[in-house]
Amino acid sequence: MAKPTIILATSNGVGMGHLARTTAVALALKEVANPIIVSMAGGIAEIPAFLDIRCEYIPGRDRLWMPREKWDIYVRDRLLALIDETDAKVLTFDGVVPYPGVFATQVFLRQELKIRMFHLFGYVEDCGRKIY
Repeated sequence: MAKPTIILATSNGVGMGHLARTTAVALALKEVANPIIVSMAGGIAEIPAFLDIRCEYIPGRDRLWMPREKWDIYVRDRLLALIDETDAKVLTFDGVVPYPGVFATQVFLRQELKIRMFHLFGYVEDCGRKIY
């Protein structure tokens, strides 16, 4: 049986806490799933080479490269494209305030994908393991 793909998204906080926690969860999931880390933290560039985990960088809204409304649409569309590309079964978000673009992914998903969103302070149970 193929392992499900799980997208673990993080915000860009002041430090590296969200990315560090998400990386630990991704490492724990590798036995039962194909984790992909999506982050707005620049430190994500170092993870793939050291830990053999696929990563995607999304420039954070604090970069001010585009107006907030357009940025939310960009985040939504990038996450939807990654879900389609990888056939991801779960999308999680680790951050203090989930962005509208992250929540909007649920609105645009087709029912058969059965994507669920969790905050990583809870747990991911779809893969048969609880990750706290």
